[in-house]
Amino acid sequence: MTVVPDLLRQRATEAPDEVALIADGVGSLTYRQWEQRSNAAARGLVSQGVATQQTVALIFGNRDWLDYAVGYLAVQKAGGIAVPLGPRFAGAELEGILAASGAVAVVSAGGSPSPGPGAGPGCAERFGSGVAHLSLPELEDRNSPESFQVPVADSDLAEVLYTSGTTGLPKGVACSHANILFHAPPPEGEFPGRASVVHAFPVGTNAGQEVLRLPLRRGDRTAVILAAFDPERYCQVIEERRVRRLQLVPAMAQLIVASGAAGRHDLSSVERVVLSSAPCPPTLIAATAAAFAHAAVWNTYALTEAGTARTLNTDAVAHPDAVGRPVGATQLRIVDDDGHEAATGTAGEVLLRHPGAPARWYFRDPEATARTFDRDGWVHTGDVGYVDDGGTLYLVDRKKDLIIVGGLNVSSVEVENVLFRHPAVADVAVFGVDHPILGQDVAAAVVGRGAVT
Repeated sequence: MTVVPDLLRQRATEAPDEVALIADGVGSLTYRQWEQRSNAAARGLVSQGVATQQTVALIFGNRDWLDYAVGYLAVQKAGGIAVPLGPRFAGAELEGILAASGAVAVVSAGGSPSPGPGAGPGCAERFGSGVAHLSLPELEDRNSPESFQVPVADSDLAEVLYTSGTTGLPKGVACSHANILFHAPPPEGEFPGRASVVHAFPVGTNAGQEVLRLPLRRGDRTAVILAAFDPERYCQVIEERRVRRLQLVPAMAQLIVASGAAGRHDLSSVERVVLSSAPCPPTLIAATAAAFAHAAVWNTYALTEAGTARTLNTDAVAHPDAVGRPVGATQLRIVDDDGHEAATGTAGEVLLRHPGAPARWYFRDPEATARTFDRDGWVHTGDVGYVDDGGTLYLVDRKKDLIIVGGLNVSSVEVENVLFRHPAVADVAVFGVDHPILGQDVAAAVVGRGAVT
């Protein structure tokens, strides 16, 4: 039986002084430092009353990524369930997530956490009377750095990732240690030897979690994290560290292309660019291939709920409309509104599953779980697509009422609920419109009460 902190313990024993994480412009973290600091903080959490399988929210910005990494492992070493919440969560949404997750504590880098723009002063007081606010430095202070682990089973929960759903607040995708550690075989052509990866994904996103754990899964990877995505600095880091593999959401690729940063830096080290998290226009795929002239451009389709079940298109330039074929043991179905198998070439809802993978579900939400995760392990994605004769998937629409802005899901219903609170709004419909950088942006059609500006 293995749990996530076991990976860090192993790396810290095998290569204690290797750098696991670099926060650009902030500092770095070796495996030894990561292990010892998270041991001390875990002791601090237990001393503050955090018990096995209680949820602990982690509110960190990207500049605090090293502290976030320490806090994330500390929660799991204390036997708790980590709830990563980046700066995109704020105000009433944050309060709702804390209540829905049952968080007993909020951990931040120090002082009053800053959940996001517009949260305003006093946000710590709005976490709820039963939620303790703990700073990471206080948790680490004067506690032993020696090995520490509250016993948990691999079937116990390790984290809950909040991702926008079709109604109301984001839904928490529950992931056990076994689910996180279950991993499909690496794609063909996985790079051997020590290498760096660079990313600017927000704390708490599925892509960010994958990069966080990459140095744990593989002791020969160093993750370089940017506090915010800046195409010039991003390309500069690629040049400096001779990065070989990139993962980009289409909005990032568009900014690199539009800025001309690729032409000002040597990007010849890049052998593969993987586009993910949002639909990518064919014109952008071609422009990305031109910007990274030595790289193959891949396109992938995955979602937080489906875990390791995903599809992959390893030649996106030649087939820009496709998101590829199932990876490894991933299985794919297209069904009509009655749940019957759709014919080849006929559009329907996309279902994914990976046999053998431990289940994910929506935390404390059995009704939503039943709608998305069926008993046979199929995840109902809410996306509409079709497969061709060769089994390649093409996406054509979305059933879910979501708008994908720069790779992040925005619930239109949630935005409508906010607009409805304005006294001048009689009725409203929120929808996505095309955006040259973000892919989509949020628009609203409003019926006003009387004269409105």
